[in-house]
Amino acid sequence: MTSKDPVANLGRTLTDAAAAAERRFDDADRIMGGRSPARRDANAVRATFSFPPDDHALLADLQARCLAASFQASKSELVRAGLHALAALPQDALRETIDALTKYQPGRSRWTAPDTPAPRS
Repeated sequence: MTSKDPVANLGRTLTDAAAAAERRFDDADRIMGGRSPARRDANAVRATFSFPPDDHALLADLQARCLAASFQASKSELVRAGLHALAALPQDALRETIDALTKYQPGRSRWTAPDTPAPRS
């Protein structure tokens, strides 16, 4: 039985419409993208990382391998998968893996404009 309160009815209608739209978008994502709907986590942390060019190319290669295997993975998903794989390693294997990395100075490089005359003293 519906309530006689028009404000309550409008609230329920809007809630139902939003839920139906969310289901339609999730279905479309699953069908068109071949992936399950992404979990919407309100507590996600945004972070910026510096990668050497070789590691950035490695991410692109891994994305290409995923596409060749008929699924898609974002850079973020690949980094997260790597974190989970590292977390599963025993302590000695983790140390060997980290020691095998080339040390990289993090941060942004300073950009200088090409063909800029040197400042006069």
